Amino acid sequence: MITEKEEYNIFTNLHEYKRLELQRTSGVISQTHNKFCEDILSKYNNYKNEIEKHCKNLLYLCDIYYPFNDKKITDKNKSCDVFNYWFNADLVNINKQNILDSEFYTSISNYINQHLKIHECDLNLHKIEDFEFHNLKILYDLYYNFYNKNISSNGVYESSKCTNGCSHKAICAELFNRNIDKCPMSKKSKFCNELEQFRNKYIADNICEPCPNVPSLKPRQNDLPTEAFVDAKEQGTRTDVDQYIQEPESVPSNENKHFTPLGNYLNSKIIKKKSEWNNFDKEENEMLLNNPENEEIYLENTPYHIAYHSV
Repeated sequence: MITEKEEYNIFTNLHEYKRLELQRTSGVISQTHNKFCEDILSKYNNYKNEIEKHCKNLLYLCDIYYPFNDKKITDKNKSCDVFNYWFNADLVNINKQNILDSEFYTSISNYINQHLKIHECDLNLHKIEDFEFHNLKILYDLYYNFYNKNISSNGVYESSKCTNGCSHKAICAELFNRNIDKCPMSKKSKFCNELEQFRNKYIADNICEPCPNVPSLKPRQNDLPTEAFVDAKEQGTRTDVDQYIQEPESVPSNENKHFTPLGNYLNSKIIKKKSEWNNFDKEENEMLLNNPENEEIYLENTPYHIAYHSV
């Protein structure tokens, strides 16, 4: 079973990060920060320029975090996870072969936590596993397009504004419907749960005009066989397997009766014969029991009546 290590509910208020996202790749950092990024690149010569650029962008992002968003971000405790996602997205093409080791991420994390600390969370940079990064990117793209219809060109979110709403909703619906099939009803995962949270937000949104050409979001499918869902009434009438194991019919007990020697002999024969009869079906048993030849043993008016005597 695959374990999800990442948090998946980090993009719920992605619109609050829009200005940071627009600014994070266009700033200048101090010489001290520059030197740090240059120093950690000694063993990554093949990608030195690209890695250095992304290192500096991350330090700049942390540096402007409070001036830009001190009161704009609702859940600051999720900011570190958002930053780690952005950093992984920047490095995804470089790090396909796991070129960057854990020491690389740890050294940058320690530097930021010491010099550019985000107080509401501890930055723990690390490589996101490929399958989790893929799922996080799906969620990121869903929320990105969901909020983009309400964001102006300068990155300001306007909740009552809707620009090109149907085109953004169409992207969301197509992306959602393509991925909800990964989440049958029986599957429990952070990713599937967050897809459902997105569905709720998407359906509740009524800012834009209706979009008749945009498909509805598909429901999650049931992946269990039909037989697994037994009607309660049917369930109540089912019989346990052991109830189909029939007990042999009881033979009338003669233990309290006393016979003559001839009676004892005939009685033992009768008991043996009855035991054999129990192996036949009910109809055959009845035919045998109703046979006049057999009834002569029991009828008092026959010449073969068995008499009892006291002991």
